[in-house]
Amino acid sequence: MTVKFNIKASYHGTLPFAKGLDLQYDKCNLVSTGATDDQLLLLQHDHVYTLGRRGTNEDILIGEDGSHQRGIEVYNTDRGGEVTYHGPGQLVVYPIINLKRRSLGPMQYLRKIEEVIRNVLRQSGLTSETNDLPTGVWIGKSKIASIGVKIKKGTTLHGFALNVTTDLAYFEHIVACGLPNSCSTSVAQEMDSNPNFVEITKLTASEFANVFGYSLNWEEGLEPK
Repeated sequence: MTVKFNIKASYHGTLPFAKGLDLQYDKCNLVSTGATDDQLLLLQHDHVYTLGRRGTNEDILIGEDGSHQRGIEVYNTDRGGEVTYHGPGQLVVYPIINLKRRSLGPMQYLRKIEEVIRNVLRQSGLTSETNDLPTGVWIGKSKIASIGVKIKKGTTLHGFALNVTTDLAYFEHIVACGLPNSCSTSVAQEMDSNPNFVEITKLTASEFANVFGYSLNWEEGLEPK
């Protein structure tokens, strides 16, 4: 594949959800006007349950008060989908891409995200599935990665979350993605070992660039270590 575009990647450590959201919108404004290259934001979040446009409070089984008692923020957001969990040990990836500039439609974009995640898992020795399943990436009957996006003026926001060493107990208090009988899993659980979070972060950025046909550049001082 001939590379015609650049993407700038940056790792931001662990952020409250609101700060991650502000960062996305700041970058989106620049990318949508052509003031900067497309961006790939990688990070972890503090404990938070986020509700997408189809999410309802009833999907948080312990209620907002119960969530706060456990130190979990509840945040209504403008992405697609229902409720999900973000927290330490989970790699959250926010691609800020001008789809018009790349001549990509929304469904093409989603399929490529699935390919990125599956490639990362394959290189970790894990076989995953997406066909004829609810949105996301699955290993057997358990979801290992969730996807929820928004497109504003042709530019993408939000993205995907891969459970690497995530504490899966936090999923037990929600109807994740509106699926009452779904289970969650992680790279650590499937490998029965402790994966290297930094290596998976770098691999994810590399695979994203490969699948989407980008030349990858890390922002100075913001490469994961």
